[in-house]
Amino acid sequence: MLCKRGAIAVRALEPLPFIFFANVSQRGLNGHVVHLCSSAGFTPNVVQEAEDGGAILGLVAAGFGVAVLPQCYGQIVVRDVVQRTLRSAEAKSHICIAYNQDRTSDQLMRFVALGSGSATAD
Repeated sequence: MLCKRGAIAVRALEPLPFIFFANVSQRGLNGHVVHLCSSAGFTPNVVQEAEDGGAILGLVAAGFGVAVLPQCYGQIVVRDVVQRTLRSAEAKSHICIAYNQDRTSDQLMRFVALGSGSATAD
């Protein structure tokens, strides 16, 4: 994936066709993208949906539109696809962990500490 420098404004995406995830498990990301676009004053024109990120990147490479994807997809090299960061304070996702406090293990608590930034090296 060709990385270009400099973030772009979400508003710059308004005239472009969008490719979204079709998979129900990715609806949260789609909703986040709709929110980003709405905050920028427009509704995304979704022209294609695909089941996974690899298929979305293929559709982008084929010229069907643009996609807003998690940063981890930047590790996938696709010819002629350019990755740019979005210039928006809202263009970040937050995740959380839910667990039963009465059913913990040492491994779980190390994982929780890692996620909170308070992990220590063993």
